[in-house]
Amino acid sequence: MEGAFSWLSSVMESLGHLVPRFKHIEANQVGVMFTRGKARPIHPGLHLYWPVWSRPLVHCSSRQTMTLSAQNLTTADHKTVCARTQVVMTIVDPMLAFVETSSLEEVVVDMAMSGVKAVIAKKNFADLVSCSRAVDAAISRRVRADLKTYGVNVVRCFLSDFSIARVICLTQD
Repeated sequence: MEGAFSWLSSVMESLGHLVPRFKHIEANQVGVMFTRGKARPIHPGLHLYWPVWSRPLVHCSSRQTMTLSAQNLTTADHKTVCARTQVVMTIVDPMLAFVETSSLEEVVVDMAMSGVKAVIAKKNFADLVSCSRAVDAAISRRVRADLKTYGVNVVRCFLSDFSIARVICLTQD
């Protein structure tokens, strides 16, 4: 008996795509409405859309923190250091963040890691250790400038872990 009415379920589901729906966006969210091949930003409030040709994409715009994986980098005086970075950010332009990228998280990781590498590679180890606030400010400026083009505002970017890296050979002669 169940198989006899399964077709009715799929017919009703298909008809459901023809009925307009509401999408509520909270104050701490941003979004993009994709309609017939075009995208437009949507802001907090109630939005009516037709599922047959529209699709809303909603994401949190409030402050977010990402911890990047550790990087082994070389300083200007050829010392190898291990650095782990935290990125504190908000999304300010949903069109750039979600239409111009396939994965915002990957873009943030790529741009932040390359920004940290660029700053650390230009400094000596002694400068990195003695002027940590200045280093954090330089990293923040670099990452902020890089991510601005993707609709992301970097509130702060800083080294959460920083140490000299040692290589230990475990093979026997």
